[in-house]
Amino acid sequence: MKTNTYLGLVSLQMAGMTIQKNRLAKEQADRDAELQRITQESAQVSQNAHFAQWRTTPEGQHFQHWKNHARDTAATIQARDDAWNAILDTAINNARDTVDTNPGRHPSLDKKIRNYAIATGATWILAFILVGISDGSETPLGFLGGVIGLLAIIATVLLVLTIRQRGQLRTDAHADALLEAETNARARYGNSPSWHTSLSLGHLDDAARKITAQITNGPREFPAPSDLLPLASLYSTRAVGTYPTDLPSEAQQLLDVFATEDRQRIQQLQEAQLQ
Repeated sequence: MKTNTYLGLVSLQMAGMTIQKNRLAKEQADRDAELQRITQESAQVSQNAHFAQWRTTPEGQHFQHWKNHARDTAATIQARDDAWNAILDTAINNARDTVDTNPGRHPSLDKKIRNYAIATGATWILAFILVGISDGSETPLGFLGGVIGLLAIIATVLLVLTIRQRGQLRTDAHADALLEAETNARARYGNSPSWHTSLSLGHLDDAARKITAQITNGPREFPAPSDLLPLASLYSTRAVGTYPTDLPSEAQQLLDVFATEDRQRIQQLQEAQLQ
């Protein structure tokens, strides 16, 4: 009896110690979280004060001017890429729509299919007739009916295989025709289908991402003017005359719009004394 009592007291004491330990751990975790919050807020206040002071310097003022124009430049690049890709996709889809859905004719296979179909039908009919006449007995007619039935099975297999072969050839021909149509549509935009004189669409996307990163990180990194991405070179639309002569009219009109915008944006950058 006393043993059970002692065990109960020990269990209660251990439970109390566990509760106390958990409470102390929670209090320590709360203190650590509060200290981390205060440290982060202090660091942010110090960072903001440093940035506010740096923003009054020539480099900081240059960053502010650059940022205002850079934000518009990044948005312009993305909008141009989207518009250019849209008309390119439309041209490709239109070309693919003109492809015959059942291209290629195979006279030899068509003839085989007709012959196999006739042979299949004829042998099955003859086999059934002979088997019916022999009434399933082991007579010469019954044996002949079995042989012809085997030939009917072979003819059926050949018919199915030939139909599948023709279907695969037509599928392959259709895929080749679609690829050729897409290749021809892309060829109308030149070997490097980009609206920019020297940068591919991928490089333009990289430039937009780099601009966004520099705008975001500027208040922490305090970049020098030479560290900032030049903007004027991004407004360099490729001349219509440098594309193939059959460049779609929609693309030509878009290039004209880009070129007009280039002149306006470059003038704004020059007035802001930005590259």
